[in-house]
Amino acid sequence: MDHIQINAIEKFHFDNFTRIVQNPNFRLDLNSIEDYIITNYDKLHFHWGIKNKIKLAAERLVRFHVWRNSGLTGLYKTPLSSDVAYEIGDCIINIDCKTIDLNSNSVDTRYIQCEPNQANFENIPLFPTKFPEGKNFSGFKFYPILEKFFEKLPVLSFFVHIIYEDDGNNFRIDRIELLCLPHNEIVKNQFDSNIIQNFKTYDYLDDKRSMKFGDYFKPKNSIQDHWEEVTIGRTTRYFDKHKLNPVNEEPLIWGKESNKYKVINGGHTIRISKELVKNRTIDGNPWSGHLIIN
Repeated sequence: MDHIQINAIEKFHFDNFTRIVQNPNFRLDLNSIEDYIITNYDKLHFHWGIKNKIKLAAERLVRFHVWRNSGLTGLYKTPLSSDVAYEIGDCIINIDCKTIDLNSNSVDTRYIQCEPNQANFENIPLFPTKFPEGKNFSGFKFYPILEKFFEKLPVLSFFVHIIYEDDGNNFRIDRIELLCLPHNEIVKNQFDSNIIQNFKTYDYLDDKRSMKFGDYFKPKNSIQDHWEEVTIGRTTRYFDKHKLNPVNEEPLIWGKESNKYKVINGGHTIRISKELVKNRTIDGNPWSGHLIIN
């Protein structure tokens, strides 16, 4: 199946999800959640100490309405997927609900943020760097683990963002956003494999994972003499002059995480501009992969 066919399937299901989130029953249930949080705000905030008060209820809302209205035909059997994943005849659907607080995380409203189990596209490495000794670092890679195809069906990813505001005294829902994260074939053929803006978090080798490669790659308590301080992107990292990365044979880069110095395997949580995925076309006609519902 090529990118033109997958593009058409993505649009078809995006339109279906649009109908679901614009259905008055979806909004009625969301308003009921908002009313509950407002009525029980003091108990949720001060007694239970819950910061993201809408997260679980919003996930439950999306799951309920998607199951009820999608006409799913089969179970997606792999655990490497989004929270909601199922077969629907012409594809595998993955859909995640994200809740974003304007008061504390407003910058996150500009991006789709996802992890390797929620994306299947290959992206060009970020932050290629030339080191002083002439060694070239091609950049940090993103290693998706969501399948590209399952039993010949394309595996697609969608997101529902519920944007809210919680200032510690009051709560309100601002808007709903629906987004389509392009399939690998779309990213490769229509975006030149270049849609990641940056990484929010990185994938580090911890004690357990580094054991596979030997003690040399275990987290360290301090900077080693054979490391050279370098700037990659805008962040201080450490280039190891003695070894290559055991995972990808690239220059070995260490970074500080949780008060230890660890091998950086690549990017983990990625950020993709909503504006970038908004402008899509099919048969020369534009369609939007980003819907805002106020």
